[in-house]
Amino acid sequence: MCITPPGLGLTNLFEKELKTSFLTTDITYLQNNLPKLFIEDLEIAENFEMDKENSIIHVKITETIYKNICKEIRKLSKISNSIGCPLCSSIAIALTRATGKPITIEKTEISEDGKTIEAHYKIIKETR
Repeated sequence: MCITPPGLGLTNLFEKELKTSFLTTDITYLQNNLPKLFIEDLEIAENFEMDKENSIIHVKITETIYKNICKEIRKLSKISNSIGCPLCSSIAIALTRATGKPITIEKTEISEDGKTIEAHYKIIKETR
């Protein structure tokens, strides 16, 4: 079964705003450019952090305009654990394009006050 990721439109918007294709970038580009895009250009969050350690990418987003939809989608655990909310999905797509490798959303967490979303992504290494 094929489904369109819920964040595809957002990822395409990110590329349009940054005037680039993530297919020609890397994770460092995303780390350097997504914070300004989220905070200043699109004003969809107050803070955005992305850290990479080995094959795990940790993203922390504070005060996003998507917090309510992310909170509601978390109630649908089968969906949130596999494809994520539109925002987490959009970041997974950007990471997939930038790395050229499959990305899984390992887990997402929302703080009790709903102000902070943390997502953990994993780069799937090819085993051929």
